[in-house]
Amino acid sequence: MNSLLTAVFEFLSDLLLFRYLRHQRGRTERDLGEDAGHLVRFHVIDGIVAAVLGVLVYALLVTGMDLSDKVGVVGAVVAVIGYLIWRYEKMVNR
Repeated sequence: MNSLLTAVFEFLSDLLLFRYLRHQRGRTERDLGEDAGHLVRFHVIDGIVAAVLGVLVYALLVTGMDLSDKVGVVGAVVAVIGYLIWRYEKMVNR
């Protein structure tokens, strides 16, 4: 029960932050449900894409380029963080 409440609170705080950022950048106001839908897509779909991207980058660096595991992990983390920042910025600026 505690995890569920934490997840709901986290989603609501993300939604309020998302709406605040859009307002600060002078974007048009959208319906709360539409913003929530975009945020769910970011959490679910983009989360899955980021995970697959991380695995592919790791596999490419370690197996394809024969680099060490540490370099593979760092490369995967950088790729995932870069992708998620890019998607979030794109979502806020839309």
